[in-house]
Amino acid sequence: MEGKVNWFSWARIKKMDPILVGLSIGHGITDWYPSTLYIVLPYLAKDLGLTYSQVGILMGWNSFARFFVNLPAGIIVDMVGKIGLLLGLALALTGLPYFFLGFSPSYVVAMVVVTFMGTGSNLWSPAAYSFLVKRYPERKGFAIAIHLMGGNLGATLAPMVIGVALTFLMWRQVLILNLVPGVLVGFVLWRLLAKAGKVQTEEKAKGPSLKEYWVAVKTMAQNKSILLLCLLAGMRSMTQNGLFTFLPIYLAHELKYSSALVGIYITVFRAAGIFATPISGVVSDKKGRRPLTVDHFYPLNNPMAC
Repeated sequence: MEGKVNWFSWARIKKMDPILVGLSIGHGITDWYPSTLYIVLPYLAKDLGLTYSQVGILMGWNSFARFFVNLPAGIIVDMVGKIGLLLGLALALTGLPYFFLGFSPSYVVAMVVVTFMGTGSNLWSPAAYSFLVKRYPERKGFAIAIHLMGGNLGATLAPMVIGVALTFLMWRQVLILNLVPGVLVGFVLWRLLAKAGKVQTEEKAKGPSLKEYWVAVKTMAQNKSILLLCLLAGMRSMTQNGLFTFLPIYLAHELKYSSALVGIYITVFRAAGIFATPISGVVSDKKGRRPLTVDHFYPLNNPMAC
């Protein structure tokens, strides 16, 4: 019988699967770009002469477009099954809209560009999570937590780095040059997957037909527990997105803070997530997913939240 496992022993960290590390770095890049936009937004709004309402509509449209990309992305991942190809494509598609936003001359063009900002990241998530669940069936909570930690790291570092960059570069230049990290990490991840050989999830088995898939989706949509979980997740995301959209604008426009200081504020705000996710992953593997989910959405049930 296998003894008690210490997930965070130094020996295990040194032996951590490089594929998991690579995917975590890739997730960091997919979360880097949205955090970039939040810091650039005050200066973009000022340059294009946008009101707060227009900023809200712009970011709301961004989220609305992501909603419609999410389900087709999941279908593509389930039916195609070539995870390595899809992950590389997702990483390439993530940075391109932000690159083109740097050339936007007007509010209308910016609205068109943000429509496509969720394409890459929404394709990345179902591909990465399906890969992790199949590759680490006994440690999927831990694997997903490490993957999320990479995303949190990217989302945490981006505001500070971009805030400093805005002290000596225009926001357009920052968005254009910001394509470089995605290209570099995409190349490294591609090489990593190539060296790893045949990726486990790139199975040749035939996936479900489109008809079978929609029957499964319809069945899932009738599950009240799943619908409630989606509702709670949506409320959480609504609050988070509203805060990250207008807090940098408030700090930059109303309090007159420098871009570097705005970036530091947002970085500090997001830093806690780096440490929370691996702890949550280990707890979920040991205690189950349901207790952790309940404590996540209802923190008053968690004595550690007081």
